[in-house]
Amino acid sequence: MKKFPFLFCVCLLILSCGPKLIYTNLDRLVPRYANDYISLDREQRTLMDRRLADQLAWHCRTQLDRYAAFFDRLRSDFRDPDRPIDHARMQDYYSTISQAWDALLHRLGPDAARILATADEAQIVELYENLAEKNREIAEKYIEVSSEERVNERQKRMEKRLRRWISRLTPEQEALVAAWSEAFEPMAEDRLAFRKRVQNTFRQVLSRRRQEDFEPAFTHLLTHFRELRHPAYQNKIEANTRRTLDLLVRLERMLTPSQRDHLLDRLESYSKTFAELSCGPEPAAIGSSGGT
Repeated sequence: MKKFPFLFCVCLLILSCGPKLIYTNLDRLVPRYANDYISLDREQRTLMDRRLADQLAWHCRTQLDRYAAFFDRLRSDFRDPDRPIDHARMQDYYSTISQAWDALLHRLGPDAARILATADEAQIVELYENLAEKNREIAEKYIEVSSEERVNERQKRMEKRLRRWISRLTPEQEALVAAWSEAFEPMAEDRLAFRKRVQNTFRQVLSRRRQEDFEPAFTHLLTHFRELRHPAYQNKIEANTRRTLDLLVRLERMLTPSQRDHLLDRLESYSKTFAELSCGPEPAAIGSSGGT
């Protein structure tokens, strides 16, 4: 129930692992991920498999051509170095990905609610214990470290993501990423506090899982969890999002010819892959109306 504030970067990171490999194995990866939190019995697993198959068919039929069109648009926009990407256009890419993610959560909410509604008390205890363990892991990895370690790790993560898309960075680009990492407002404590706040609300909603209003309440929480952010945390997210988009804008203007070629090849590859994976053409682009 959390959403990393820089969906543009996260989306690129996930996609760089290979969309065909991941997408064609989602029927196995999603249950495995769910099992990290709650052990389902045979009947629940059957329900999950059936609903997941329906959702993957919907997604393949209605969304993948939109993804292909989005990458085509990116490739067209990034092709000409004499027409650099401005901040407004980068913000538009970010908003497009955010809208697609929100639409997906809204679609998946009712199915997740139906499965959770069948959970017994032992499963609920297991779920809460696993959530608490994840919280401890987050604290250990992102909070119980020095500020210097946070800055260095943040820089390394960003450089790794960028290398997958534009190949090796120049010294000037590395310096820009280092400056971005230094200026990034620390949010680990805020993120963990927010995560616990969402989990507490989730507990309240889940306690009503046998009641008729559980499904809409759960779906609302899944799609409107950002409303639980404190203003100070939201301000940090917005400031860091602006910093990250500004970093991407400045890096685009610093691309070498070989880096730009590398990026364009990547974008073309993903566009073709999503088009090939699609089960049926949908001409509208991501972010247009009528996509859910």
